[in-house]
Amino acid sequence: MAATPGTTERPTTGSPLDQHAPPVSDHATPTGRHDGRATAAMIVGIIAIPLALLAPILGIVPAIVALVLGLVAKNDIRRTGKGGFGQAKAGFILGIIAVAVCILNAIAGAIIASS
Repeated sequence: MAATPGTTERPTTGSPLDQHAPPVSDHATPTGRHDGRATAAMIVGIIAIPLALLAPILGIVPAIVALVLGLVAKNDIRRTGKGGFGQAKAGFILGIIAVAVCILNAIAGAIIASS
């Protein structure tokens, strides 16, 4: 059947069931709007945990940095609606864990040194 200029039908190769709406994005923000402090908080928090295990004095600095960056990023993300809330939360939690590990490691070192 030849196409006539008056028809508006488009040729299809699949069944009518294949025609669907584009998928819905689960991202609440447009692409490109991501808080970099959230990523930095997560990375510093990941680095802080091994440092806290190996040397509590060296590990406390990145642990506190991860805590502060995570808290600031979470508050900024809530206020502006940028992306990266999960990374900011992860950085904050990793910072808390690293501080706890530093404290426990320092106490264990003091107990071992005194005996």
